[in-house]
Amino acid sequence: MNKKRFVISLLCSITILFVISSSTALADHTLDPTPDQLNKSSEFKGLMGNVKYLYDRNFISESNVKSIDSLLAHDLIFCIRESEIKEYGLVKTEFASKELAQKYRNKQVDIFGANYYV
Repeated sequence: MNKKRFVISLLCSITILFVISSSTALADHTLDPTPDQLNKSSEFKGLMGNVKYLYDRNFISESNVKSIDSLLAHDLIFCIRESEIKEYGLVKTEFASKELAQKYRNKQVDIFGANYYV
């Protein structure tokens, strides 16, 4: 029984190694692109358009607001009345440390930010 399991596991291991090595071998044999196939870096728009959209259209901006609550020790929650994103009334901000959050707790601050997508 143990010999049979050993043979089966050995065959499975060899099969897995063969599959892995064949796919990397195909990647090694692909040709490098020619200069005509490459794009110019000056024509690259990049992903900054996504960030620009968030800051131009879907931003939150409020002046002289106080924190009303906190969820964790290193964050604060602010009540936002006038924002471009109408469905949000509360905004959670995260700080690098608990001490930094304490510095701004119950102080008048200005808030500006964009949506955070996970």
